Amino acid sequence: MAQVHAQVACTVCQETFEGTTYARAKSARDVHTRLCVRTIQVEYANRTVDRVDTHLVKPPYLEKLGIVFNTQVSALICLACAIAIAPSHIVEHVKNKHGDCELAISRELLARDIDALGVDDELPTLDQSLRPEVQGLALHTGLQCDLCPKIYVSPASMLKHCHTEHEGSALPSSWPVVFAQQLDHSLHRSYFPVSPAAVPQRSPVERIVDDLRAAMESLDGKPTGNRLDARLVSPWLKSNRWPELIKDKSIGELRAAVSPLKANEFPLLVPAVHRLFLGSEDMFDLVPELILQRLNTPDPLKTGINNQPFHRHQDHPARMRDYTSPVIRLLAMLVRKPTCTTFELPQEISERVESLKAAMIKPDD
Repeated sequence: MAQVHAQVACTVCQETFEGTTYARAKSARDVHTRLCVRTIQVEYANRTVDRVDTHLVKPPYLEKLGIVFNTQVSALICLACAIAIAPSHIVEHVKNKHGDCELAISRELLARDIDALGVDDELPTLDQSLRPEVQGLALHTGLQCDLCPKIYVSPASMLKHCHTEHEGSALPSSWPVVFAQQLDHSLHRSYFPVSPAAVPQRSPVERIVDDLRAAMESLDGKPTGNRLDARLVSPWLKSNRWPELIKDKSIGELRAAVSPLKANEFPLLVPAVHRLFLGSEDMFDLVPELILQRLNTPDPLKTGINNQPFHRHQDHPARMRDYTSPVIRLLAMLVRKPTCTTFELPQEISERVESLKAAMIKPDD
């Protein structure tokens, strides 16, 4: 017996698949998952149809392929595509249109269901008389010609029909709007008028989107706390212990604490920080080039020292504003009047914050 080395689960139904390698287990899982997704699509289509009509017969094997039998027109219908299919075209249709599901079709089981239904190999020919909506087929809104029973779903097609089939006849200012359906998109693509059985049905995709939207609206989108994933804490954050300071703080209060300065709020803080950065910039001319090269090297032990030294940015004035902005906002957080957001700072830092507050009141000191 082959030894199992890998297990993967279906992302839809959580069924587990095993294999001697991860690639084999994943391949089996992917085939099953695609089938699960198609099953969901068929289930949504079935819900819509079953809600308004009972003209659909669901043979056991055909239903697994997403195909039902409509007793109104005595034809097989693919619910996912909303078209009729001739029995001899089922295998080709599933392979070409739903090949991503990789369904292994049993011709014996398929023939058993078809023989039990007594379905003709040719699709029926429907006249242009008004009939009840054929459940399972797509429902369209079309335009009906005044001079013949033809129906088209676009004005451009109707105009082409009038110029071709009714040349010399006066064009009407408008055409009657009717509900219409078609058996397929090939030899039986002509539209025939129908009276809807109920309100026009939503497509399976629209139902899924509506269900997802309702589920999202039922959730409380307001953050209840700072749920910080430990895997997102970088070594730099560990060294400055910032996550420990904010882990129990309100996200809204933290954002307010580091919000941009308002008009006339700490008017001396911005020029002081700019002056500090400009003073540091003068150090470029004093620091040896080897030190500047090392500063511009992320990991000297692994890559060696970068030949390009640490230097001023080409767009220096604009970049300087970008560099100083976060520093100004963090300093403002420390000197603003405490509200609900307070931090336990080391004694040395607390003393320097008090000195900064005093300096902004009495700059000459």
